[in-house]
Amino acid sequence: MIASQNFKLLREATIEADGTLHLGDHAVAQRYRILINGNGQLLLDPIAPIDDLEQWLWQNPDAIALVQTGIAQAAQGKTQSLGSFAQYANLDIDDE
Repeated sequence: MIASQNFKLLREATIEADGTLHLGDHAVAQRYRILINGNGQLLLDPIAPIDDLEQWLWQNPDAIALVQTGIAQAAQGKTQSLGSFAQYANLDIDDE
């Protein structure tokens, strides 16, 4: 989860009475995971928003396990060609 331990002090900040903390220009993500350690230190870990249409996958342990298995198999070269799907490229898709 923590990609690097190389933190540097950017600046000091004061939390407003309503709990607001202004992070300035360095806070480029819209969402953060907030972690706390035993010393009360907080770490803001930027997270990418997950589209509602993809959220089901991350909430389904069986489905995400299958995806992770497939990724591991592909990394090991355990793939099988099913041929070209070019014939389907121009098909109209009914989204309803």
